[in-house]
Amino acid sequence: MINKKSLCVTLVGVIALVAQSAMATLVHNSREYYYSTGGTSIQAVTGSSSSNHDDFGNTAHNVGNVSGSILWQIEEQGYWLHDSSGDYTLVSYTVTAPSYSSDVTSVHIPYILAPGSVSSGPGTAPPWTGSASAGYANWVAGVGFGPLTPTDSFQLRYAGHLAITFIKGPWIDFADHTDNQGGGANWVVSAVVPAPGAALLVSLGLGFVGWAKRRLA
Repeated sequence: MINKKSLCVTLVGVIALVAQSAMATLVHNSREYYYSTGGTSIQAVTGSSSSNHDDFGNTAHNVGNVSGSILWQIEEQGYWLHDSSGDYTLVSYTVTAPSYSSDVTSVHIPYILAPGSVSSGPGTAPPWTGSASAGYANWVAGVGFGPLTPTDSFQLRYAGHLAITFIKGPWIDFADHTDNQGGGANWVVSAVVPAPGAALLVSLGLGFVGWAKRRLA
């Protein structure tokens, strides 16, 4: 005889797990302000991945000299997702440069792991071209580029559920000059790193929830 209560709990658990696998899980959020003196102020660091795996902990942190003025900034969100191809990590970079009247013509984000894919860039007009080589993801604006807005983002996709840390070296080009401050020695940005332990902990946690529901039934 089928235990209806047990069957109901099991079905609820399965539905919940399926729903969770289809949802985006925010594992990292941060905002970096880049200063004229070559330093970075890292703010609003949140998320399970960042708090366990970044170099600075789940708090605000300064890297280098931040006594100058803010030149530009990046806000990142890192997500764990799942589709028909399997688990993947998506990192979105939103670049703004309110201190400049000149338009951004290219964006360059360093990486530790080569991404599986690079987005074409924000919107369809103006056209942007995205590529990855020599440790950098590069986006270049096409003819008729315009100013970036807070809703414009550049995305990198990686196979698997991976952790996110920080790496030095982001820079951008403007229509009237290159703003890399000599290579940005103390400018840092979020980057994906291998972390099978992080994904394993999540999997074990979900497994324990399912086991507990069966025991309670």
